[in-house]
Amino acid sequence: MPGEEYVFIGHCWGSLLAFEASHRLKAEGIAEPRHLFLSGCSAPHLIRPRGVSNGMQGEASVIGCQPVEEYRAPFNREPLRARFSVFTGKKDEHALVDHLAEWSRYTAKICDVHVCEGDHRYWQSDSNKWLQLAQTIVEREYLI
Repeated sequence: MPGEEYVFIGHCWGSLLAFEASHRLKAEGIAEPRHLFLSGCSAPHLIRPRGVSNGMQGEASVIGCQPVEEYRAPFNREPLRARFSVFTGKKDEHALVDHLAEWSRYTAKICDVHVCEGDHRYWQSDSNKWLQLAQTIVEREYLI
C-alpha cells in the first residue's frame, strides 16, 4: 500500500487489533491509517481482561500474537496521527459511554465519540445506520 491512504475499522477486540496494528505499521516505517473507526471497545488503559471463549483459546498463539487476556496497554508510545471515531451502544457493558473520550489520549488528531441505541452489538439492529455514518465521515473528511 505504499502511497495509498486507508482506514481501519474494528469492533470489540478488533478495535484493539486495529489500534495495535497501526502502531506496528508506524514502528516499521509504514504509513499509519488515516482514520480508525473503533467500536465497542474501551480505551487501552481501561481494558479489563475478561478471558476468551473456549473456541478462541490458543488462536492468538497460533498466529504469533499475544493472547488478549494478557494484553496490557503500553503507556510510553507517541499518539497516532490518525483521526479516531469511537462508537458504542448506550447499554454496552464492555465499552462504557463515559469512558470513550479516553481514546483521545492515543491520537494527535480529533477523537469523535458516537453513541448508538442498543448494547454491545448495537450495529446488528441497524448496520446500515452505522455504516452510513462511517461513510459520511470518510466522505466529509477525505473526499473532495
